[in-house]
Order: sequence, then structure tokens, then C-alpha cells
Amino acid sequence: MTGPQPMSDALSSVSDGARPTVHQIASLVHDLDSSVNRLKELMGWGPWEVYDYVPGRLRELTVRGERTEFTWVGAEAQIGTDLYVELLQPTSETGILYEWLTAHGEGVHHVGYWAPDIEAAEKIQRHLLQAGTDVLLSAWIDDVYFYYMDTRPMIYEVWAGDLETLAPVRRIDAPPAPVD
Repeated sequence: MTGPQPMSDALSSVSDGARPTVHQIASLVHDLDSSVNRLKELMGWGPWEVYDYVPGRLRELTVRGERTEFTWVGAEAQIGTDLYVELLQPTSETGILYEWLTAHGEGVHHVGYWAPDIEAAEKIQRHLLQAGTDVLLSAWIDDVYFYYMDTRPMIYEVWAGDLETLAPVRRIDAPPAPVD
């Protein structure tokens, strides 16, 4: 995955009064492949890179500070300059993503920001914790660290690390170009 260009000073997004950046909009879905195909047809988005969040790749998974295990699959497509759409499908009948999908149905789950490095991601987390938010989920996939913060009325994800290590398990091609 090629990451968006990070802000030159990640902390300006949270400590200097500037607005935090969003690089990703993520939704939970029941059926990843049919949702990807629908968005390919309707919006022309693609190609999509698909990632498995499973033991071996996924490690140190915590929910509200407690170690846990559950799995999901995700697909991501770039839809604009430094902006990605991500679809997540729980693949186990436990876990915070499955619970959210069961309670709320399909739809937007979180927005995300790509921090330039782990240190910047940790500073953002400390700032949000001091502001009274909670860490909902944190984990590593390959060499990428990510966490979800409860910034009600939405969830805010921050991730950082070596995106080059995050190899998709498959790719779903872009829709054919429209014929004039």
C-alpha cells in the first residue's frame, strides 16, 4: 500500500489548534466482495487491495486495554489525493467490529489518519487521552501500528509504520474505463 503524504508536523493537527487530517474513511460491511463490486460499479473506485487481519500478521490486539483475538478482512482503494476508502468485514463472530456491525448495520465506522511515524502516533494518542477519549482498539499488522480512539460522535483511527510491509493478500482490479 502506498501511504498518503503525512503532515509535516503531525502534532499541529492536535496541539496547535489546527484541524486533524483525514486520510481514510472506513465502513463495516457484511460481504466484502459484493460491497467492493457495488462501489466499483457505482463510483468507479478501484483497484482494491485486500488484507487479512489474522493471527500471524495481526499481533498485540487489544480492545479497551485487554488482550483479545478476532479476525477480519479489509479492502482499500484510493479515491482521491491522499484519500482512501476502506471496507472491513468481520470474519469471526466475536470482537468489537462484529459487535458494531450487529448493533448498527453496514455503514461508516471510522475515519483515519496516517501519522508520519510511531512517535507522532503516540503523541496524538496521548493528546486524545488527555482530552478524555479512550483507546477502543490497538494492534499491529505486519510492521504497521494502529489504534482506534473513541472521539464521539465518531471513531478516529491513527496508524503509522512501514506501509511497504503491508502486502495485500489479493487485488481486485479497477472497473473498466467508460467508453465514450
